[in-house]
Amino acid sequence: MPVNRQNTASPDAGNQRQLQEMMDIFSKATGLNVVAVDLNGNAFFSSEEYSQVSFCRYIRGNIPDGCEKCRKTYYKACREAFRWSEPYFFTCHAGLVMWAVPIVLNQVQIGAMICGQVLLWKPDELFSDELEQFLTDLPREELARLEQEAQKLKVISVNQCQSSANLLSVIVKYMANAGDSDLVDQKNLMEWRNVIQSRLEEQTTALAGETFDYSVYLKRERRFLQALRMANREKSDRLIPSLFTDIEMLSNHNLESIRQMLEELVTLSSRALMEAGIEIMPILSQVEDYRKRLGEYQHSEEMFRYTHQLFGRLLDSAYLRVKSPEHNSVIKKVQKYVEDHYPEKLTIQRIAASVSLSPSYLSALFKEKMHLSIHDYLIRVRIEKSIELMANRDLSIKEIMVKCGIESQSYYNRIFKKFIGVTPGRYRNRLL
Repeated sequence: MPVNRQNTASPDAGNQRQLQEMMDIFSKATGLNVVAVDLNGNAFFSSEEYSQVSFCRYIRGNIPDGCEKCRKTYYKACREAFRWSEPYFFTCHAGLVMWAVPIVLNQVQIGAMICGQVLLWKPDELFSDELEQFLTDLPREELARLEQEAQKLKVISVNQCQSSANLLSVIVKYMANAGDSDLVDQKNLMEWRNVIQSRLEEQTTALAGETFDYSVYLKRERRFLQALRMANREKSDRLIPSLFTDIEMLSNHNLESIRQMLEELVTLSSRALMEAGIEIMPILSQVEDYRKRLGEYQHSEEMFRYTHQLFGRLLDSAYLRVKSPEHNSVIKKVQKYVEDHYPEKLTIQRIAASVSLSPSYLSALFKEKMHLSIHDYLIRVRIEKSIELMANRDLSIKEIMVKCGIESQSYYNRIFKKFIGVTPGRYRNRLL
């Protein structure tokens, strides 16, 4: 199974080299291939020496659904390996002998090491008959070619299979006991690669015959920044993969362009989070460290994963400030009440009554936990809701303002420009 190698100068490169060396030593000592697969049967890590046997390459490259059949075989083997908590021996869909060793790190099931691609005896008529049964739809000439490739397969004894499986099991357990997280890192990289690839395919289909340009990305970026300012973590998390996919498309897969766009996105996001009430210095420190380390990565999925990790830390800082469960509940109730009643004439007295607290205590608590006053939060909600209504061109700016609970147009223009940077009319005409 082909594996995209990740040879980078990342901070974990030392651990990765050690892991590759161990897998190289195993492969050289046994003459067998070994590759790590995740719980779905997708390969995510291998040694530098990894190379599929020609028999498998032919199946995966020339037989319909060959890759998918391999993945399903590995998926089933992985499940059985966890079921028995020991090496699981199996015959793949093309008749080769293989085994799966379960990978468990910190009591978390990661996947399995797959080894083998061998036979227990030289290919004979029985093997040809079984091959024909495995691959019923394959034309006769293709079967003949596969039979030729089968003659090149390594033949080993049952004892050699068991000994190799035991050795591989020792290596995997050693990595787990040593707390080596490289397998988890590589698995996460593969997951990001799959997410971006899947979304690229979806967008290509969805945008067939249409133009995808920078304006599409900017609209999504504005929705993301809006979610950050509104402390809407669910919406923020949902938009991140889409933003990364847009960046991949707009950059035409150029790594330097991806790096620049990610840095710009992080800069804008940090400003939005400051507006949401996070203390400035921790943000600046994390963003500065992010810029330094981003230059070390040489694959887009690594940059996306690292950027996603940064967003996770920043969002945690923004939305998990409240340590007391009781206070956390109060703050959330206040936020929901404001978002449900923002078009109405709200006073601090009315909001405090909704959570059965005195206005003075609630004002102090909200300011302490959210780093902004309830009045400022109400203004922010009204502005963000007005932005959502601007997409409806049948509504005038004045009508939108009134629907959001703001009576004075001059006041609306002033606070909108304070928080967004431009007037409502300019924002609507140029950015929507």
